[in-house]
Amino acid sequence: MSANYRFEEFELDIARGELRHRGERVNLEPRAFDVLAHLVTHRDRTVSVAELLEQVWGGAAVERGSVHRAIRLIRRTFNEIEPRIELIETAPRRGYRFVPDAQPFVPATREARSGEFVSRDDLVSEIERVVDRAVRGSCELILFHGPAGIGKSATLSELVRTANRRGADVFQGRSIEGTASPPYQPWLRVIRRALARDGVPDMIRGLGVHAAEVARAFPEVAVELGFPDVVEPRTERGSRIRVNDAIADWIRFRANRAPVALVFDDLHHADIDSILLLSYLVQDLHEVPVLLAGAYRDQADNVAALQTIERLVSLRPQASTRLVELSRSGVEQFARAKSTIDWSDEELGFLADASGGNPLFLEQLLARERNELVVARRGPRDARLQGVLRRLLDGASAPCREMLSFASVLGREFDPPVIAAGLEIDAIDVQDMIEEAVQLRILERMDEPGRARFIHGLIPEELYNALSSRQRAEHHMRAFDAILATRRGSRDQLSEIARHAHEAVDLIGFERSFEYAMEDARDAVQRLAFDDAILRFERARSLRPADLRATTRCLIELASVMVMSGRAGQARPLFIEACDNAREIGDPILFARAALGPMEIEEYMEALAEHTALVTEAVDMLGDADDALKIHLLEALTRTGYYQHRERCLRASEEALTIARELGEPSLICSSAVNRSEALGWTDRRDERRALAREANEIAGHHSVAARDRGTALRVAAREALAGADCATYRFHVNRIEEFAREHRFAYFDWTASVMRGTLAILEGRFRDARAVVDRQLELGRHSHPVLALQIATVHRSIMQIIGDDPSSFPETMEGLVAAFPEISPWRASLSLALAESGDPERALEMLHQLFASDFAPRHTDLFPICVAVSAQAAHRLGDFEAAQTVLAELDRVEDPYIVVGLGLAGYGASKRYRGLCHETLGQLDEAIRRYEGGIETDRAMEAWPFVAYGLNDLGRTLRMRANPGDREAADECCEQALRIANDLAIEGMIKRFESQSDR
Repeated sequence: MSANYRFEEFELDIARGELRHRGERVNLEPRAFDVLAHLVTHRDRTVSVAELLEQVWGGAAVERGSVHRAIRLIRRTFNEIEPRIELIETAPRRGYRFVPDAQPFVPATREARSGEFVSRDDLVSEIERVVDRAVRGSCELILFHGPAGIGKSATLSELVRTANRRGADVFQGRSIEGTASPPYQPWLRVIRRALARDGVPDMIRGLGVHAAEVARAFPEVAVELGFPDVVEPRTERGSRIRVNDAIADWIRFRANRAPVALVFDDLHHADIDSILLLSYLVQDLHEVPVLLAGAYRDQADNVAALQTIERLVSLRPQASTRLVELSRSGVEQFARAKSTIDWSDEELGFLADASGGNPLFLEQLLARERNELVVARRGPRDARLQGVLRRLLDGASAPCREMLSFASVLGREFDPPVIAAGLEIDAIDVQDMIEEAVQLRILERMDEPGRARFIHGLIPEELYNALSSRQRAEHHMRAFDAILATRRGSRDQLSEIARHAHEAVDLIGFERSFEYAMEDARDAVQRLAFDDAILRFERARSLRPADLRATTRCLIELASVMVMSGRAGQARPLFIEACDNAREIGDPILFARAALGPMEIEEYMEALAEHTALVTEAVDMLGDADDALKIHLLEALTRTGYYQHRERCLRASEEALTIARELGEPSLICSSAVNRSEALGWTDRRDERRALAREANEIAGHHSVAARDRGTALRVAAREALAGADCATYRFHVNRIEEFAREHRFAYFDWTASVMRGTLAILEGRFRDARAVVDRQLELGRHSHPVLALQIATVHRSIMQIIGDDPSSFPETMEGLVAAFPEISPWRASLSLALAESGDPERALEMLHQLFASDFAPRHTDLFPICVAVSAQAAHRLGDFEAAQTVLAELDRVEDPYIVVGLGLAGYGASKRYRGLCHETLGQLDEAIRRYEGGIETDRAMEAWPFVAYGLNDLGRTLRMRANPGDREAADECCEQALRIANDLAIEGMIKRFESQSDR
């Protein structure tokens, strides 16, 4: 179909976006031009308002009045030129129809693309290639960058046209230039367009289980999404990940219908979290037909955004495309494509020199009268380009220039009522000034009724730079007052209000500016934009109000959001500074909150002594002022004193649970019960520990219990099931933890579920699966609990090595653990066994006696049994009578039928087997056989097949040694069963060991 039509004395060139009358270009707003083009193209019928909204506005959430306004503008434009023409007919309740007879024609000089793409064939080819790869099922990223006016927006428009032609569904987002906006503003526009295009049910299905979290992060659409009661999100470390996952799920869902293109302009004005979401999608969306495209100015004031974009580019360095100025021949082609004037070579030289090959400046020059194109050839190019912008303002009246000057502090887009209130003039006068600026091509009207914007972001920047510092402050103060007066209580204006208050701090006052800055930062936290919130808290902190209490609050909130953003190292000194401030002003609540911060960072690690001292001081200072806060402090003392300060750990956990039960708050009781249960790991009070685990798990079902506490209660319940040899219950809880981890996206519980799956794989003898799970758990635990993750992974690997998977590397593995964690006795016991297995009995025995000398310290009900069990193996391997006696005495202290290590995260077989090894070493064969038989029964119930096989092999060996009537036959049967299980499990080391013993 032709893109050029002629009617009356007009020509409509849709490809170039031009309306001409007798060869002269007619100025018509872009949206009005698109409405006219659609009506002309479908001139054979009446076009409905709904169709125009969908085809011209792309289904965006705009009012029907936008169509009516565009029609009025078209009619007025034509009436000013040819009053006699009846151009558009209104069909009541049906729509509009184009009346004149429009005939397609082919212009004498035809250009397939818009003028911005003259001489840019390579760029168009690149766009076509990346769009082609995306629609064929690849996740593609492309980012265009360059100086202002180079054609970045035009390039994205070309990409959008190409994506549309290839059948992609395009969703566009744009950052607001030159002003402060709420976080995720570009994504909010995408979500609104998706809602308008697809409807709420499809959007909810696409977002999946985290739709409510998205509603919290985007409160502007919460009601529309069906979550009217959502006020603020769960601001936990995994909250932002859940939002990212939901957006990724929506894209996958949408891409099943058609390829998706997400296009973002002006990324240099975007908030950090919007760019981080793009980074997340690049890494998460694999083999999904989606194109992620953006454009940014590579020399902008928003340093944080540019640094974040650099990190995004580092993920796909080949995705970065720099746009360059047009060549001299490109300028000539551009001029001929954009203008009907026959330019002389000298004039073309002037155009090239004045514009520097910049399409924006070149187009502005072409819009001037021919006799105005007298441009100096000398001087810095930037100065000449700025001169082009300044000439746009020359034709404006003084009131109009004053209005534009004030509008420059509002950004590229602005509301006329704010202009009227700020300048204290009549709204009608403002509209007249806007109309004057539109005619001069300085402003353009927007789709939203009444709103306007500068035609390019450079114009308000130039106006703003021309203001003195005093003028800027006064304009910002006027804007601050005007927005408060016109949009009082509007949450989406909070960022703008805070920005203006900050820029006019000398006129508005430090205290008032600080409070708005804090509210703005908290709003970013509630929207889960943690990195952007950090910048906003830093801005508040820079104001330094006289009230030290306010400064301390800012420090605590800033440090807390740093922890949520993964910047714990930067948060620690801020918490310490806040403690010093709170102590100075004598505020126990603030001191407690500040002291708690570093302990939350450490979590299950050993806290620094100075942090522990601060929390202890906070408990004393707090007294009875806030019982809930005191519980959290006591729980922190429990966790961080777990290994080295056992008495403190027990005292703090008991006091926390007592206070929680007095308060009767389910969430506090649940967390304190779990805390106390784990603290009792240093005692023999197993029944009390199990009772607490059951209590926590029952309370965890209450709706008020925090998600993290529910997950921890599940983990403790799983630990107790494993300790009690209840494998069925253990599997049940592991499944629940996996579901919990998927639902809430907590990194710690993802890791926990992975570790427990590793335990099950080892128990069942699925070593190939177990190795893969160990690799995964190391990766998952790398950020949340790196030290604990390393230890548990090593436990799993060492168990597989001991069983016979790869015994050759066992000594080296254990040497490294002993060197890294000398205080943990199971690693020394395992090293003793490793040395005994590798033929170094003297060192092995020396290591055992070191353990005996320390009385197997520390005695922890999770760690101690594994220590004595491995020592039993070492004593048996060495044949040491004295060592076997010592270990047997310690094994009699182990009540559980099953050996557990690492808080239920690893298993080591029935304890009766290790008693049997000691009795066998001591020559007590009847007792050894009884213990082996009991151990085999327990391991069968657990379906712990490698341990069943070893128990059978042990039993067969001992029966042969005893040699009672029938023992030989029974021994052969046991050894055959053991070898059969080993072959079924395909564990080579075990098979070789059993075969060699059978040969003997």
